[in-house]
Amino acid sequence: MKYFSSQCESQKEKLEEIDSSLLMSPEDQVLDKDQRETARSEALIQVKLMEKQAKHKHKIELRKNNAEGETTQQGLVILQAYYGFLDEEGEEDTRASANTLIEDVTTQLRFWINTQTSTLTIPSGGHSGKSQMLGFYNIAAFAEKGDRKSVKLYVKYKMGNNTYTKTVGDTESLVLPCPD
Repeated sequence: MKYFSSQCESQKEKLEEIDSSLLMSPEDQVLDKDQRETARSEALIQVKLMEKQAKHKHKIELRKNNAEGETTQQGLVILQAYYGFLDEEGEEDTRASANTLIEDVTTQLRFWINTQTSTLTIPSGGHSGKSQMLGFYNIAAFAEKGDRKSVKLYVKYKMGNNTYTKTVGDTESLVLPCPD
């Protein structure tokens, strides 16, 4: 009986530790190297699972333009997408720390396209940002506290025959195509 009691106490302590970390905003979370690598590895596994569906949706959107390049329908085609320490043009933010990190999230955004309407809508993430989305992770935990505000999502996309770019902050919503 004593064995079970000590095991329960140990489990209870772990749960309390987890609960307290969930109450922290991502800006306050500081992950050690192993935790960061685990989060990144888990996100990469999720991306692998998303790939087949993302490729399928990408082909559907590409087919909305015929072979001559004339637009029969306006297909939303994600050309590139990056998430991390970026400036407004999607370039690496030189103000961020030396340990900057930028992830290619093209597959993740292609996965989230609504092929019925050729739109992509990612709601604002509140204080947690996009790190809670499937295939993303808390990149801000890799930076020093002052650098965390420069985490952005950059998207280069094609709608019909036109190419556009859009950059949003980590907690801002993204709607593509951009409303006029």
